[in-house]
Amino acid sequence: MEKKDFAEFINRQDWIFAKTYADRAPHEYIVKDKLDKNDMLEFPEIVTYIRNFGFPALFGGYEHIYFYYDGDYYWTMGDPVEETIILNRCDYKLYEMRYSTKGGEGCS
Repeated sequence: MEKKDFAEFINRQDWIFAKTYADRAPHEYIVKDKLDKNDMLEFPEIVTYIRNFGFPALFGGYEHIYFYYDGDYYWTMGDPVEETIILNRCDYKLYEMRYSTKGGEGCS
């Protein structure tokens, strides 16, 4: 997978605003099971791409791998690739990301 493949995938999705986190961590997400058949098949590649080319950072005391692209951070919750069903994104301007050192502050 190349960055252009990642870009094409994320640009054709209908992102859902996470209302539950609107006040403390505004972001959007997609659910694997709600994607069309081709995107469902590509979803694990997207997750793997984020984890291979992203950076570790802490948010709320938990470390995740974040990938920056075109003004947004993308991440999953860390389940094994084959069990991952949610892909999140947020506007990078809303969060200060720092590489994790296991115990550092990370995002705020």
